[in-house]
Amino acid sequence: AVGKALTVATLNLWAKKGTSEKRRGHAAAQALKKLQPDVICLQEATEDTLEPILLLRVGEPGKEGVFSYVSVEPDDRPWVTKGGNDMLVRSDLAITEARSLKYDYGGGRAMLAAKIELSSSQHVWVAATHLSAPNVRAADWKCRERQSQAKEALRALDYLFRIGRKETAVEADAAASDIGDDVAEASAGCGLAANADLSTTTCAGCILAGDLNWSEAQRLEPGGNYAEGDGTIFSDEQRNSGWLDVWPALNEKTGEHGFTFDTRRNYMLKDWLGDLGVYGLRLDRVLARLDPAALEPAH
Repeated sequence: AVGKALTVATLNLWAKKGTSEKRRGHAAAQALKKLQPDVICLQEATEDTLEPILLLRVGEPGKEGVFSYVSVEPDDRPWVTKGGNDMLVRSDLAITEARSLKYDYGGGRAMLAAKIELSSSQHVWVAATHLSAPNVRAADWKCRERQSQAKEALRALDYLFRIGRKETAVEADAAASDIGDDVAEASAGCGLAANADLSTTTCAGCILAGDLNWSEAQRLEPGGNYAEGDGTIFSDEQRNSGWLDVWPALNEKTGEHGFTFDTRRNYMLKDWLGDLGVYGLRLDRVLARLDPAALEPAH
């Protein structure tokens, strides 16, 4: 949560074709209706899984506070959907910009970012992405691809943060110029009043959410292969500037793993992790450049 308790959810809808695809979409829609997040970052979204979520109407008809979700995906950037990457935002929130960044490595994978106005004085950038997945059977872990993509994404968000803080000495580095060139209009009907003047708002922070396929440590895989670890996702400079991994920041005292890839809950994943003592991974992440005091768990 940030500012006016802005809530962000990330979900991989698993783009496996078959009879269960529509059921997954409806199940995801019902879960999201209960959570009522302000922003939904989706990966592996397909037409069948996305439709029930876009049809959601949250709130009691005929009363104030009813809202739906709209996509902020730039229509003229079809490569943004690589990996089924999409972002949905409450229709009653004010979005003033949508930007996209195509990564240098990764076959068309990209980051989509939306500038959401929190008040007459503050905004926040929320970004969705799906980093390259390993090819486990071929023992191709794609660590360098993910590391490069994460570096580009965080550098671009740092640039948007500095611009939004009105910092005068902003370097026009490669990441900055890339995301600057890829400006696109936000989807219509996102709740921004025609006469609103929000050009003077200050950036309160940046959030990056999605299936990052990130695993810090090396681990043994079925067949005796070692999966390379991705290492730490933040540089020392980024960590010192305020970037944090939200789950451990919120659960430092409880020690909960926060696995999003858990063989104890989904037995189909055992073939991926094997039976070698590794029963879960936290591949999906929410990263934020925020004051830790602004974070709250959303139940």
